[in-house]
Amino acid sequence: MNINQIKYFVSVVECGSFSSAAAEQFITAQGMSKSIADLESEIGAQLLVRKNRGVVPTDFGYEFYERAQLVMGCYEDLESFARNHRNKTAGTSVFSVYICIPAFGSKEKVSVNVAKFISTNLGIETEIHFGSKSECLAALDSGDADAVITIGKADVAGYDCIPVGKLPCGVQISKRNPLSQQPYIRLAELEGTSVALWPHYDFFNDHVKQMLAAKGAPIDPRETDRSIRSLIKMYATGGAVIVPRIAALDVDIMQTKPVSFHPDEGLSVPMCIIGPLGRKSPAFPAFCNLAAAHNNSTSTAATEQTIAQVIPPDSDTRQSKAAR
Repeated sequence: MNINQIKYFVSVVECGSFSSAAAEQFITAQGMSKSIADLESEIGAQLLVRKNRGVVPTDFGYEFYERAQLVMGCYEDLESFARNHRNKTAGTSVFSVYICIPAFGSKEKVSVNVAKFISTNLGIETEIHFGSKSECLAALDSGDADAVITIGKADVAGYDCIPVGKLPCGVQISKRNPLSQQPYIRLAELEGTSVALWPHYDFFNDHVKQMLAAKGAPIDPRETDRSIRSLIKMYATGGAVIVPRIAALDVDIMQTKPVSFHPDEGLSVPMCIIGPLGRKSPAFPAFCNLAAAHNNSTSTAATEQTIAQVIPPDSDTRQSKAAR
């Protein structure tokens, strides 16, 4: 058993098919299928049930998946620890960004793309991490994080929260559900549907609940059990999960697809960047401006004004302007 087999298995379960997982991991579908078959042979037990429309875990596969997730989390922490040590030893300056969202399929690919985007535009080496609210704030406090991106406003004492745009909301829904074939979904169409919020999606879930309550929406989303067994069952029985629509994070996970709410519904959440009061990386202002400029829903000038209110005009600000 090796770490790639574990990573591939987790990807297949989360994507719901060999082909989707193969695309996510940049290997062929045949290579993905062989890797899982070899893993099953080594273990001596079947992990997946192959169906015409993808795969689902066996009872043993569900339990194996839960443990495999823990292994991958530890492996990623070990990689990060080694990378940080290397950078400190070499005296390399790295801009560390945490994104306050739970783990999801394709996060490895997203990490690479986002880090490359920031590095290319700001000219600094960048690394991306994902974590819960408590993990992200702890990283800011310890200095492991230079900035944290939140989906939803983050009013937390002791930190500056700078809005850099807005993101539309939508739902993740089974491809077999007729609603998945529409370009948009309206709230009224979800009446009577089991609607859930992704667990531990800090800031985002609170904002969504407030918006739905203010609109008197015909749905009352609950926080779902994040076990893979519960999610597969919920999607299979026509349920939907409310998510922010971020093009880079769109994934067809577990034979589902994301569909946006109709623009007339006015369902959008702020995207913010937070940093500790009075102690910020020199690249922090430039990063905020870059994020605002990249998001078409917000004004760069308005964001710069917000940044100027929380960061004194010094060398950091000059770097920000030079980066632009």
